[in-house]
Amino acid sequence: MSLSVQFIYDTPQREIASILNSLYQSCVSASYVAGFMTVEGIEAIAEPIAVEPSKLATMVIGAGTWRAFEAFDRLLGVGIKPDRLRVHLGHSRPTGTGARYSFYRYHPMLHSKVYLFELRDGNTAAFVGSHNLTGFALCGLNGEAGVLIEGPASG
Repeated sequence: MSLSVQFIYDTPQREIASILNSLYQSCVSASYVAGFMTVEGIEAIAEPIAVEPSKLATMVIGAGTWRAFEAFDRLLGVGIKPDRLRVHLGHSRPTGTGARYSFYRYHPMLHSKVYLFELRDGNTAAFVGSHNLTGFALCGLNGEAGVLIEGPASG
């Protein structure tokens, strides 16, 4: 397979969860990294994960609602190993006196949105864009943009 790049903005936004779920079903390993999650986002991708929990290599989340972190407990309940679920809270460092925005003391915050799938056929698919792990992003309630890149895992 040669490299394939698909701009996802023109795809109906409600289809993002189904794209991720389809990739999960056809992969041998998946990794999710998102800056924010909600319980609706976890629920949008939970079904194929529950069927084959061993495929989830890692899920790293920057922040989430309280209920979303309870959804992490449900993922543990279907067999996801605890060391595969991570929360990245960022790092704090004091800002200098006179700093304009005290918020900077909490950087670097996790803002990434990357969904990586190692496919059975030796290819890899990466979905990269603005889609957090939320129902609004994955089910079409936000206007999001992303790129799906598929190609050989090596070379």
